[in-house]
Amino acid sequence: YTTEQSVDDGGAVINTINGSWIAIFDKNIKVSSFGCINSKNQNSNAQFQNTINYAVLNKKDIDIDIDIYISETININRVVDGEDSSDYMYISGGSITVAKDLELFSSSLTYFPNEPASQLIYFKNINLIGDGSNFFMKGNKLLRIIISGCSFLKLNFCKTDYYIQSIYFDNCNIRDIKDCFLTATNGSYDLRFTNNLVERGDNFIDISGGDLHKGQLWVDGNVIEGFSGYAIRYSDMSVMTITNNYFESNSLGDVVKNSNKTDTMDTLIIIENNFMYGTGSDNTGGAGFFHVVLGWVSR
Repeated sequence: YTTEQSVDDGGAVINTINGSWIAIFDKNIKVSSFGCINSKNQNSNAQFQNTINYAVLNKKDIDIDIDIYISETININRVVDGEDSSDYMYISGGSITVAKDLELFSSSLTYFPNEPASQLIYFKNINLIGDGSNFFMKGNKLLRIIISGCSFLKLNFCKTDYYIQSIYFDNCNIRDIKDCFLTATNGSYDLRFTNNLVERGDNFIDISGGDLHKGQLWVDGNVIEGFSGYAIRYSDMSVMTITNNYFESNSLGDVVKNSNKTDTMDTLIIIENNFMYGTGSDNTGGAGFFHVVLGWVSR
């Protein structure tokens, strides 16, 4: 306790009439300590943002120890290549229910226009719940992130016209996807999916290069099945490696060249040791009958 008052953030500092209570945290801080509410319909926007801000400033990790509901975008400001953000910050556990049409995580840093602005965040074992209209990340704001052991239910990852970089998914459960889980139409660098269970929805991955950036994608050891559209659609790739996966019943194909970008050149494509079963029943429009489409010929 101190007789001096500081900025009250609802967790680390709580003001009284004559002074302030100052909390001392170990490495991990709990969102409940900052006043987050255990609810799937009552928002904890300010409380969760305060938790993030304190963790970034004081180099702490975050335990989501309850189930929270978020209806405003949360900014994580860890400067790219910054001295104070050179190791991973962990955010783990619990569940986050995401409001309709919301992009959950972003950054308010603006020193790189149209480029990722915040780095090195490790999301672990979080249950993420959407309604098909919402996204985990706003545009391409985060890079060098790991998403491990998380569940995505009706929550897409991102949709951006700019490039994304160094995003790793492993051992996640992804299901009931509306539209497309990940869409990046102007390049991707070091995008990796490993040992994930991906089931049901419209489309899974739509990745392509653009005017300045090529596409890069590694997909290994996943189950990807039950999509009414395609599992993976691509174009203009510098490297794409699709290995050791189980594909089943993806109606418009498993690995399909984007028919709208037939003039693009792919540099290195490796597709091997995959099991592929049960695509669409016909080849209307040139897709659906084939598991793999590497190019298109006009006739």
